[in-house]
Amino acid sequence: MIGGQTCTRACRFCSVAHDRKPAPPDPAEPEGLAQAIAEMRIAYAVITVVNRDDMDDEGAAHYRACLDAVHRTAPAVGLEFLGSDMAGNEPALAAMLDGAPLKVFAHNVETVERLTHNVRDRRASFRRSLRILEASRELRPDLMTKSSIMVGLGETDQDLTAAMQSLRGVGVELLTLGQYLAPSPNHYPVAAFVTPERFEAWAAEATAMGFLAVAAGPMVRSSFRAGTLYDEAVRRRDAGIL
Repeated sequence: MIGGQTCTRACRFCSVAHDRKPAPPDPAEPEGLAQAIAEMRIAYAVITVVNRDDMDDEGAAHYRACLDAVHRTAPAVGLEFLGSDMAGNEPALAAMLDGAPLKVFAHNVETVERLTHNVRDRRASFRRSLRILEASRELRPDLMTKSSIMVGLGETDQDLTAAMQSLRGVGVELLTLGQYLAPSPNHYPVAAFVTPERFEAWAAEATAMGFLAVAAGPMVRSSFRAGTLYDEAVRRRDAGIL
C-alpha cells in the first residue's frame, strides 16, 4: 500500500487510519518500493493505495512515480494497480495511466449498490466506482480491469447479481468475491457467514456472465492469487472464451 499510512476516507469496513489532512506522501517511497519488490524476487505485484482526497490530483503523480520506479528496477515483474476512485478526477486518472507499465487496473466497488452508503465513506458511490473502471478501459483498452466485492454485509442474491452485471456492463474482466470480516466491534457488523457452496454458485454465475477469471471463497481477498487469476484470464481471452 502506497501513498502513506493514513487514508482521507473513513469506510466502515476498513481498519486503515484516517484523517482529513494526512502527511504528504514520502518522496523516497517510489525507490524504496522498487527496491523492496526487487529483493522479494516475485513475478507479480499488486500495488494498492490509500485515498488522497487532500491532493489536487488525488495522489496520481505519486502513484505513477511508484509504478515507474518499480518497472525500472524490476522490469520483469507484472504489475497490477489497485486504485481509488480518484474522487472522479478523470484527467488525473488519464495522466496516471498514460503509458503506465501495467497489466491490470483494479478498483473495488467493495459492496453492492444498495449497501454502498452504509458501508463505504459518504464520498464514495457505486456509480462513481463503475465510471472509474469504465474510464480506465477507455483510456487503456490494452489493460484488463478488475474489481472485488465483499459478501456477508446484508446483500441479497439479487443485489449481488445486479452488482456483477453492472461490472460486466463496464467491461470488467476479473472478479473476486470474499467473506467480509469486521476488523473490530466498532466496524460494520457481519450480517452472515456465506457457505463455500454459495461462493461456488456465485462464481459459476459470474463466469456465465462473461468474466474471464473469478476467485470466490470465504478467504478470498482482492489480491488473492492475483498473478494466477491474470494468467487464467489471458488464457481464456486468447482462446476466445467469453
